Amino acid sequence: MKAETTPMPDPVPASKFESELRDLTVRADEWIEAHADQFDPMNWGDIEQRSVRRKAFGESALYLHVAEREGEPRAERLKQLLIERSNDFEYQQLLARNPQEVHKFGYPLVYASTHGELSDEAREMLHRTLDRQTVWATELPPFRKLDLQHLARMYGYDVPYDTPDFDALVDQSCASYRLNPVEMTRREVYALTHNFLFYHNFGNPGDGFPGDAVSYDHPETLHGLLLRFIAADDCDLVGELLYSAALQRQLPPGLARFALGWLLEQVADEGYVPSPADGLPISAVAESDGLTDLDMGTWDDESAKWGRHYHPTLVAASMGRILGEAWPEIDREENRRDLNYDEEAENLYELGAVFDSLADYDLRESADRLRDLADTPTAAAYPDVFEFAVEFLEAQQRPDGEFGFWTDEKRVYLSMDEDHDEESFAEQLLSPTTETCRETIDAIRDR
Repeated sequence: MKAETTPMPDPVPASKFESELRDLTVRADEWIEAHADQFDPMNWGDIEQRSVRRKAFGESALYLHVAEREGEPRAERLKQLLIERSNDFEYQQLLARNPQEVHKFGYPLVYASTHGELSDEAREMLHRTLDRQTVWATELPPFRKLDLQHLARMYGYDVPYDTPDFDALVDQSCASYRLNPVEMTRREVYALTHNFLFYHNFGNPGDGFPGDAVSYDHPETLHGLLLRFIAADDCDLVGELLYSAALQRQLPPGLARFALGWLLEQVADEGYVPSPADGLPISAVAESDGLTDLDMGTWDDESAKWGRHYHPTLVAASMGRILGEAWPEIDREENRRDLNYDEEAENLYELGAVFDSLADYDLRESADRLRDLADTPTAAAYPDVFEFAVEFLEAQQRPDGEFGFWTDEKRVYLSMDEDHDEESFAEQLLSPTTETCRETIDAIRDR
């Protein structure tokens, strides 16, 4: 079961849910505004700083896009920075030189335009960029195409080329499939959440955007991913998953209280929401999966802290607003699952830990832990989520009846010692793993 050193998340009481969200939002807003100068895309001394600041600058425009729904946000310095840089020819040149990256450089100009603060020269530069066929013809995954369409609609720009509409792009995306939370990489989870965020305009319904939710028949994937990334201590993805499920209104209220309780425990005293494992910034996520070896040594301590934590803090500030608005629709009887979340918090966490362990391909330990969960109220309340783990285990059975695909592990094992051979590998890893997996699956399927 869960290690005693792991903080036990206490679900937020329903009576305090909205006030806790407001408090989270206020603290995040204040931290973001206190670090407004860090978002300056022209303030850099090396390539690493440049990459992080420019990504953050574009994302801050979307944060303000959500925050200003309720009036002026607590981020006046950040707002002024966005407007100033958007009208700066030096910044506009980044857009003109890199048209395929309009999704990175274009949002600040779109934001300034929505406030009537974009100069004619800047508007012309944005139009020239969007008019280039290269922007729309570049081969991109569906969620990136949705990003482009979102920017164009937010700006009120009519794409002059034959491009798929929002619904067609979602139909082509991972949001049309039942995905197993165990098998998804972090990059694939971001693709899933971004499909929902762009489709819903980050929670800002308006002209040009669909009024209804994505026709998504697999909310259990979102629920399983929430549990997995809580166990993985990944505040950023937990925030994006809560945000997506709130937009879709596909979130059991008890699970929302459990996830928010965990997230609030992670918030630093200064108000920021920490990046995964207090590690590298989200912009350092590699194209495959995992983190690159980004050197933060040239940053001062405060800038390095900002670079690591700005993204989950932006996400939390926006998510808190949208989940709070959606809460009256989410906290309804038809959305509830029959579970005492306070009593079952440990088992919910443990189910997420099983997903995380399976994702690391620790089959034997995961199977043991899964069998211990099989007769719990959590498994009974979330059978669709529990089933993902069982299905993954079953898929690891080989044609010869053994469990696990161990090409690399066996190669390493055989090279470690001259006494290591196929027989000892089977005795030490293959056979014990097979026995445990088979017993777990039989026990669960025979219930």
